[in-house]
Amino acid sequence: LTAGLEDYRIPGIGDIPAIEVHFVEDGFEHARGAGVGLSELATLPVAAATGNALFHATGWRPYQLPILPAHIVQGLG
Repeated sequence: LTAGLEDYRIPGIGDIPAIEVHFVEDGFEHARGAGVGLSELATLPVAAATGNALFHATGWRPYQLPILPAHIVQGLG
């Protein structure tokens, strides 16, 4: 929707939809401190939105991350 990269709005934290988190309290006894991290949850919606934007712009849908320029060229070829 923008004419050039100088007008392109980079997605930010406000562009991520609400994330519903459910905690599973058992099964992590093998992890140090008996807990796990949750930071990777924040990266999933951005990757999906970027992949969907690429599909809508080019007609080619990426199925692997990271989405590299070489993959895009190969997918369009």
